[in-house]
Amino acid sequence: MDIWQRYCKRITKCQHCLEPIIAGTIMVTGKLWRIHGVPLKFTKTYYWHPVCWIEQGRISLEKIGYTRRKKLELTPEQLTRRNLILRKRATVKVRLKRAIEAGNLMTIDRLLEKMIKLKEEILPVGGIPKKWQVRE
Repeated sequence: MDIWQRYCKRITKCQHCLEPIIAGTIMVTGKLWRIHGVPLKFTKTYYWHPVCWIEQGRISLEKIGYTRRKKLELTPEQLTRRNLILRKRATVKVRLKRAIEAGNLMTIDRLLEKMIKLKEEILPVGGIPKKWQVRE
C-alpha cells in the first residue's frame, strides 16, 4: 500500500471516523494495488483525516501488543563462542547455496554434515535459534 498526504480536492468520507473530509483540507491517502495477472490490475483508494490515520495506527498497534525478545543469560565467553558459530553457519549456508547451483553433490553432502555439527555445537551456548528449525 502506498500512503501520502495531499489537499482534498472534493468532499470525501474518512475511512476511520466516517465523517466527511472537507475540500481544501489536508488528508492522508492510501492506495492498495492488487495485480492479478498481467492485463488485470485493481486498486482501492482510502482516505483519512491525518488525526484519524494516526489513531487507526495506534489502535492497530495496541491490538498487536509490544513484545520484547528474551535476552540470553550467557557469559561473555559463551556469547563470543555463539557469535562465532552463527558466523560459521552463515558462511556454510552461502557455500551450500553455491554448491547447489553448481550441482556438486559431494560438496553438498559435506556442507550439510557441517551444518548438523554446528547445530550440535550451539546447543550448550544458548540453544538452537528459531530460524534454524525446519518449518513444515
